[in-house]
Amino acid sequence: MIRKIWKVLNKASNNNLYLLLQFCVRIIIIPLTYLLWFFEPFIKIRIYDGETNRIGHLASFFEVLVRTKEIDLLDKKTLNIFIVDKYPINKTLYNMWKEHIYFVENNMLKLIYHFCNPWLQNRKHFCLKRVNHGGLPISKPTLSFTKEQNVQGHNLAKNMGIEKDDWFVCIQNRSPMYLKTIRPKDDFVYHNFRDSSFEMLYESAKLIMDKGGKCIRMANGAENKLSINTPSNIIDYAGKCQNDFMDIYLSAKCKFFLAGGSGLIEVPKIFNIPVGATNMFPVREICVASNSLFIPKLLWSIKDKRFLSYKEIVYYNLGIWDSPADYISHGLELVENDPDDIKLLTLDMFDLVNNKKLSIKDENIRNNFMNKYFYVRKFSNEHSPDVGLKLSGKISWRFLNKHSYLMNN
Repeated sequence: MIRKIWKVLNKASNNNLYLLLQFCVRIIIIPLTYLLWFFEPFIKIRIYDGETNRIGHLASFFEVLVRTKEIDLLDKKTLNIFIVDKYPINKTLYNMWKEHIYFVENNMLKLIYHFCNPWLQNRKHFCLKRVNHGGLPISKPTLSFTKEQNVQGHNLAKNMGIEKDDWFVCIQNRSPMYLKTIRPKDDFVYHNFRDSSFEMLYESAKLIMDKGGKCIRMANGAENKLSINTPSNIIDYAGKCQNDFMDIYLSAKCKFFLAGGSGLIEVPKIFNIPVGATNMFPVREICVASNSLFIPKLLWSIKDKRFLSYKEIVYYNLGIWDSPADYISHGLELVENDPDDIKLLTLDMFDLVNNKKLSIKDENIRNNFMNKYFYVRKFSNEHSPDVGLKLSGKISWRFLNKHSYLMNN
């Protein structure tokens, strides 16, 4: 009731009521922050605005800070405090982080931090707000499962049809339903360009079956059931027995994770599990770590009736937009990866996990192409400087050969 009244009054004031509240909070809070200097000789207090309300952020936000040594978990002279939402998106992963990080769960403090951020972001005691997840440094994972959790995970996996000696691949397509479910009032339509169809993974599932593996269909928010044409080695975990714990356990124990641009691919990343990322968008941004591969969506020119090369994508300043309107205004369509594209990526993933390397000539061609046209959004600091694409994954070589026009000069 109070929230509804607030919205009506704020709208009537043309948002000035919100600005007044923001100003009042800052006037009260900012002077109080100087008290933190009193504790500095005894313990260094550093306050962060933590991210726990989306699975990708909950996974990588903290792992990036640890691996880049922005926070030192062994430093007993510094108290790192993360202000987070009261209800995390995944309790299992959140509780694993609580073993290492101190959280304050308070939605009101989150709002106050938001109000005061412009005045706090350059202050010593208040730390960065945005943490880019690309180019994750190579290191031992911060999180691990307890003996009891491993037993629990093994037993639940066995109930799903995964025996002790079985190996499996987690597979997933991106759907808008996940964000619609957890954030129904927010507009995430600009993310829909990253969506893809689950059926496009069938040929890859058959390939995995031929090699003796099973596939686990991971949840994406959609409730649609598997069709009768679904390969027999796909276990419908998403439709039958999905839960918080197994979302994390399966992602951390699979041979590799094959999926579109969803937040869940950040979970295997922090456990150093290779990822085969399909339908990458934006098409020039690398979102996977150095032990992983990706394939981007393709840009189709409606007027010219052909796909664009990366030289054209860069020339027209494309490939870095998130807005559908930007592509539509240029007469372009984003085309999702077809079953053959994803199968080629899967073949390359098997080469990767089996340490089968490209020839020096082919590797140089791929590296030169990537260094020319791709970028990574990486969090950098004095301990972890920007090293270009060195810590990032690479485009699938078989996919690149199939779509060789992408390298046209």
